[in-house]
Amino acid sequence: MAKLTHLTRYIDKGWRVIPVPRGEKAPRIREWQKLHITPENLSDYFKDDQNVGVLLGEPSRWLTDIDLDCPEALEIAECFLPKTDAIFGRPSKPRSHWLYYCPNAKTTRFEWCGKTIAEIRSTGAQTIFPPSIHPSGEQTQWDEKGEPATVDFAGLKKAVGRLAACVLLADHYPKKGSRQSAAMALSGWLLRNGWSNEEVRIFLEALCKLVGDEEVKMRLAQVGYTAAKVEGNQPVTGYPTLEQYYDKQVLQKVATWLDLHVVGRDDDLPEPIPQEALFSAQCPESIWSNILFRGALHLLSSDPGVGKTTFAYALAVALAEGREFLNEQLPKLKVGYFDLETSQSLRGVKLRALEYGGGKNLLVFDVSCPVKKL
Repeated sequence: MAKLTHLTRYIDKGWRVIPVPRGEKAPRIREWQKLHITPENLSDYFKDDQNVGVLLGEPSRWLTDIDLDCPEALEIAECFLPKTDAIFGRPSKPRSHWLYYCPNAKTTRFEWCGKTIAEIRSTGAQTIFPPSIHPSGEQTQWDEKGEPATVDFAGLKKAVGRLAACVLLADHYPKKGSRQSAAMALSGWLLRNGWSNEEVRIFLEALCKLVGDEEVKMRLAQVGYTAAKVEGNQPVTGYPTLEQYYDKQVLQKVATWLDLHVVGRDDDLPEPIPQEALFSAQCPESIWSNILFRGALHLLSSDPGVGKTTFAYALAVALAEGREFLNEQLPKLKVGYFDLETSQSLRGVKLRALEYGGGKNLLVFDVSCPVKKL
């Protein structure tokens, strides 16, 4: 009775139903693509406990199924796919089928090394719908039983392509120590290809979510800086730099799915410094132990949680008050500290622990960026 209710509902929506053997995914009936079942002949085809298949694409008012085949795609689907009120799956893979009305959609598979990440299923394909029994023995069921949203194919293909590219990049994510440089290069590549600041942030945030990157705030903070450089036609790293962190074939597949140019601009990589210039360069004034120099740019890098921020605050306070630091007396200087991630309360805890006496020599600027929730 429940199956009859589902069948009638699907037919009323203009969806073409076809019988599929119970526990299977593919129809066995000959010329199933041409089959047209109506309420009048429904009982002729659904006599036993068969699964319910639905023809996709043009025969069913351009009903299109986004089939998410891997757990990673399920995890970030809501970051990229258009909202729709028609979603189903099964207990072990809920929300794995997102339905849309998408005129002129074409079946498109996004796969890597034989593994399908996601698939746009349209004309020529069919999918088993609730309450069918999956080959695993699980029953398919609706997660959202409303109407499919209507979308255009170009936008839908772009959304699924971004989802698949994010999953692929996550599967080859760089090791700790190189992730920030890779994130900057990825941002530069996407921004140079016309992506907006917000689009890049959403992509990076989803990528960090998939891999459990603990420094997501730092990854996102650089997007604005990189975007400003791109807008000002200043040099940024991009595709050529990314080749240091990702396999070239991975990047080429990502470029195909995202419709990106892979030829880097001349300014994507810095000009090499001639050897004679290195030896003839004048060393700037040392402020601390020939490690910290006046007028020079320094990078402090380590794994998360080892105390980079505490070390940096201790050095800033020592300079602001002319203290001794690691057995060396430092000059008293004016210090500007730009804090990207520390909360105001934690910042206060750190400064009190360092017995900072206050004053105008140390100015702390809160430039942290709020993270958009996925």
